[in-house]
Amino acid sequence: MASAYETKAAEWRKEAAFTVRWRLRTGPATRPEGRGEEPMAVKMEKHCMAIVKDARSSPDAEWAAQFHRERAKEVAGR
Repeated sequence: MASAYETKAAEWRKEAAFTVRWRLRTGPATRPEGRGEEPMAVKMEKHCMAIVKDARSSPDAEWAAQFHRERAKEVAGR
């Protein structure tokens, strides 16, 4: 179980890193002509940054991996 949760945590970190790189590559959500923001680009940026926020602020997988490792040690020690 610990390995499965570590894999999930790594996947979340990888997705967050990809999304940040994508955001840096695409630039701001403004129209090239300087006529305000592009609505779809703004929507996509919010979507992507929510993914990043969730991946960075959710330590659930790391916590679960640590919990299962400690529990396995306890069980093995009996």
